[in-house]
Amino acid sequence: MKRLWLLLTLVMAWTAGAQVPNPSFEQGTGNAPDGWKLSAPPGEWASGGRTGTRCVAVTGSGGDSNFWRSDGVKFEPSRLYRFTFHARCAPATSGSLISGPSFANRDLPMSEAWERKSFVFVAPTGVPPDAYLRLGHWQMKGTAMFDDVELRPVQAVHARVAGVELGEGETLRDSLYRFRTQLGGDGGNSSHPLDAHTAGFNSNRWTFGPGAYVIYKHQVGSHTQRNGKVTVGISHYVSGRCMIEMSFDRLTWTSVGEAAGLGEKTVELPAKMFPAAVVYVRLRAESAEKDKSKSVSFQVSSYAYEAQLAGRTTDGRGRTDFVEVQQSDKLLGAACETLGDPLPGGDHNSTWRLRNDSDEQVKVLATLEVWRGGERVSKSSKGVKLFPGHSEAVELGYDMRDAGEYELRFTERDLTRQRDVFAARVALSVPSLFASDYGWRLSEEKAKVGLWWCESARKISRHRPVPKGDAQSVIRLSLARNERESFQLAINPLKTVPHVTASVTDLRGPRGAKIPSGNIAIHRVAYVRVDTPTDATGVAEEWPDPLPPLAPGEEFTADVGRNTALWFTVFAPGDVPAGDYQGTIELKEKPRTKFDRAAWKATVPLRVHVWNFTLPKETRLKTALGVSLGMVKAYHNLTTDEELAAVWDKYMQNFAAHRISPYWPMGKAKIGIQFDKTASPPRVKLDFAEFDTAATRYLDEFGFNTFRLPLSGLGWGGQGKPWHDGEFGGFKQGTPEYEALWGDYARQLTEHLEQKGWLRKAYLYWYDEPERSDYANVRKNNEQIKRLAPKLARMLTEEPGPELTGAVDIWCPVTPNHRPDICRERQRAGEQIWWYICCWPHAPYCTEFIDHPAVELRTWLWQTWGYGVEGILIWETNWWNQPTRFKSPARQNPWEDPMSYSESGTWGNGDGRFIYPPNRDNDRKQKFLDGPVNSLRWEILRDGVEDYEYFALLRELLKSKPDAAAEALLKVPASVFTDMTHFNTDPTPLLQHREKLARAIERLGGK
Repeated sequence: MKRLWLLLTLVMAWTAGAQVPNPSFEQGTGNAPDGWKLSAPPGEWASGGRTGTRCVAVTGSGGDSNFWRSDGVKFEPSRLYRFTFHARCAPATSGSLISGPSFANRDLPMSEAWERKSFVFVAPTGVPPDAYLRLGHWQMKGTAMFDDVELRPVQAVHARVAGVELGEGETLRDSLYRFRTQLGGDGGNSSHPLDAHTAGFNSNRWTFGPGAYVIYKHQVGSHTQRNGKVTVGISHYVSGRCMIEMSFDRLTWTSVGEAAGLGEKTVELPAKMFPAAVVYVRLRAESAEKDKSKSVSFQVSSYAYEAQLAGRTTDGRGRTDFVEVQQSDKLLGAACETLGDPLPGGDHNSTWRLRNDSDEQVKVLATLEVWRGGERVSKSSKGVKLFPGHSEAVELGYDMRDAGEYELRFTERDLTRQRDVFAARVALSVPSLFASDYGWRLSEEKAKVGLWWCESARKISRHRPVPKGDAQSVIRLSLARNERESFQLAINPLKTVPHVTASVTDLRGPRGAKIPSGNIAIHRVAYVRVDTPTDATGVAEEWPDPLPPLAPGEEFTADVGRNTALWFTVFAPGDVPAGDYQGTIELKEKPRTKFDRAAWKATVPLRVHVWNFTLPKETRLKTALGVSLGMVKAYHNLTTDEELAAVWDKYMQNFAAHRISPYWPMGKAKIGIQFDKTASPPRVKLDFAEFDTAATRYLDEFGFNTFRLPLSGLGWGGQGKPWHDGEFGGFKQGTPEYEALWGDYARQLTEHLEQKGWLRKAYLYWYDEPERSDYANVRKNNEQIKRLAPKLARMLTEEPGPELTGAVDIWCPVTPNHRPDICRERQRAGEQIWWYICCWPHAPYCTEFIDHPAVELRTWLWQTWGYGVEGILIWETNWWNQPTRFKSPARQNPWEDPMSYSESGTWGNGDGRFIYPPNRDNDRKQKFLDGPVNSLRWEILRDGVEDYEYFALLRELLKSKPDAAAEALLKVPASVFTDMTHFNTDPTPLLQHREKLARAIERLGGK
């Protein structure tokens, strides 16, 4: 209670919106608005604001940074604030916005339309006297505008689990307490365990200079801690060391370890320090030199604490929401004690403590409203008599119907004087994982075993309820010939059902035709536990992703009160007649005895419509995704080349089934190179035997439409490191001997590939993500390729720009850097445009991450069509381990840890990981000779590629059969997406448009 009233006292002292001078930039004289100044040109006090007439703007050249700053903001030590503003970029490529106080910067993505940006931060224990508020850019090319700035105090409200307060990043499970910072989330540097700090903060990491520290306090209700373990992750390191210290009272500190250099360091706290009721952990910057005044500079991107607790605990996950005070009164006030569980199906009861510091009795009315998208969802009110000098708790219920963005609005009205005395709001985001407004119930409403189904582009939460409404009797889907289409069937019983099996019959169709049951694959939907969300879209929870195959007759258990989901994929062969097919799915529990008639079973009719057209083996959309042969060998525990070749072939079959072309499908097959330096001029001899055999199988038989052609002898280096000219056959790049020998090599490659019909599939990807300082060397090497091998396509993972124009054949920017007008100009010049996603971007863009909505990857392919992009690239599909982080013999188990790690930090959950090894337990001895295990995202990506083919087929037909109605269907409707950052997470409009495309293709005679 003391802590609550301390927070209340802090927020009561502030009046709403008074902290930022001239927040809409309307007042001012000369070239600057009142209360703001530009750090350095170029920038302007501009017209065209979001509201009013004015705003501020900054302009970047791509390698600089500047900002508008306000020195008239006074920050209170250890105070929580929410900073909100609106921004737009017109246009901008690369870089990011920078925003917030000078001691807690937040880099944010850009958007061409005005977009609200908001985040929470906590001021340091000692606020620097020169602290200021800023809005600007970092290495942006273009102009960014800012308007409507707000800075408000907020109160953090944490979840309560059996009397224990748990914030975001805290969990209790099997008497084990865990905390891991969520520094990239809405709360930024704040957290429930944070006790004090002087370190700076930048976006998702603590920044340490000389003497800086961060203190965390770990107290788990009344539970006693039996031990403790601390993990510190350093993502940027220049000098110094991070001292790890512990205390029980914040007075006496004991050094328990230190971290220096990149990567994570785990320290077991001394056993003699336990048991303990409370543990303080201090991270403190110190020079590694004897002279402690020497420079110290490093950044901590993650901190984790773990403790085994005495006795039994109730399992639960923490959550933190922020109450933003908008109006307050000196004598009458309120504070939020708990918001209950705001997730759909949770405890939707909030508790607010009302306070009367006046000397007379007052009657007040407390009201709580829930708003979503301009619509009020619910409202509850209670009248309360407040005696002088007393407080009263009032409970107000609310309704959260589904996933999405909500706002809770609380008001307290003095009925005696008929005036509002307190107002607050809480922004609540219910992640898409908890959506429950989709799906169709197959079982009766009161059935002991709930049964329901939904489309593939959904992520079924373990805990969401069975859909309401009338029960359906059938599952329906449609697909073209030579296409795969999936759906999900979920079991949610009132009592655990063990020993369940699933099977499906042949699908019988027109004139005796059938789709054999062998063409219908059944997989389990498995879950991975996300502990560190990728960004604010995610949540620490179990997320569906791996799809392990369910063998015929294999048994599984349907747990009580949880969804057990099955993933069905139907494949329509290229020779089946069009029309309607039907079959049956059977689910049944194994009888306990041969006389057991109570065993559960269910049959579900399956209806499949096959459209009267066929998708080609080779798709029009170019795809280029990495896959590591070394990872396959390691996780399958393979020891011979024959084993590796057999397993690799199964991987390639899987890629072909998903219409995805790997960088290098030929496995270990190489193009041999031999040099004859005695010839004049020197000659090179290429051996294509291995390559030809593999390429015939994978490029011709499997239909892969691209491959990354390796090219020896080019320059290397850059990206902040020295550049080195290439060498070939012992001759340095730039010499006549090199020119002759390398030219002969490139000519032979080109002629052979052209003769085999593979040249059109080859692309050169010899340099990745160049920095501007690398442009000259990249251009020099690309011009060499053009001069000596003009038919080889030069691909570069960079957006089009004048510095490289004429030296690139295939531009491949990361999606946020795609500029439609510039890219269309390059396409008119005969060049191609691809694009890629990786660890970047995050929300609000379509991404590849596990903890994002399922439809995102499919929508990305619709954006690909909509923006006229011709190819997609993703750097890796089986990034299962970061060897510098998990040092041998240890290695990551992707079935248990979904995070993709870089050398010194994290990339996001599932980045570069679309398939799983069949080795679920990280076994180091058993040989695994099966192919990969699909992920839900891998299947969704395939669906998107097939959707692209629908558009492409219709466009081809329209060339010979013009049709205005069909022509209109080539434009992606706004109900699917309006731009790169605004798209529908409900796949229904996408699927409806897909059906319209299919009907138009049929009508125009597509076969």
